[in-house]
Amino acid sequence: MLQDQGLSSVPGLLERVLRLKETHCSPYLLAFLFDCYEDALENSSQEGNKSDEELKETLEKALEICHLLAHEKDTIRKEYWLFLGRSLKNKQGADEPAPGQQERS
Repeated sequence: MLQDQGLSSVPGLLERVLRLKETHCSPYLLAFLFDCYEDALENSSQEGNKSDEELKETLEKALEICHLLAHEKDTIRKEYWLFLGRSLKNKQGADEPAPGQQERS
């Protein structure tokens, strides 16, 4: 249902997920939050309706979620989350390192 229109097109969805994150911080919720940020970045770059600063802030939030999942919440899939973070960063053309993206183990 949401994939036809995109996650970022649902009014108030991101705010509700962020509120839930404060009390129910599961790997599944964080993965969904990452998907929301990724969708927002993709739609914004296609539509060009956000400033560079807003895009950078959204990218940083998505990369923070990847770092949290990789190192604390979903460590069994650490490499997967690090890969998604690198891929998103490359797609967005970001130059600076994301939190925890330089370390390899």
